[in-house]
Order: sequence, then C-alpha cells, then structure tokens
Amino acid sequence: PSKIVISPGPRTPDKAGISNDVIRHFGPKTPVMGVCLGHQCVGYAYGGTV
Repeated sequence: PSKIVISPGPRTPDKAGISNDVIRHFGPKTPVMGVCLGHQCVGYAYGGTV
C-alpha cells in the first residue's frame, strides 16, 4: 500500500488485534495515520504507553 489509515474502534491498544501488527510491519516504509484508537496504536506499536 502507498498509505495506511488505522481507524477508531473499541478496546485499548494492547487489545487492538491486527492493527499493531500492520503498523509494525508497514510503518517503517509506509505513511501511517491513526484516528482515535488507531493513533493510540501507533504510539503503542513503537513502545509508548497509553
């Protein structure tokens, strides 16, 4: 993909399922934008605490 948007949803970043895997896999080479929970997942995937 040329760009990725991680959408909002229920739960917390540690229970966000495939979202964190997608960010870790594609994030280093593909622009990723997170909205609400998606934004929290971006931070969580790179070691932040939410």
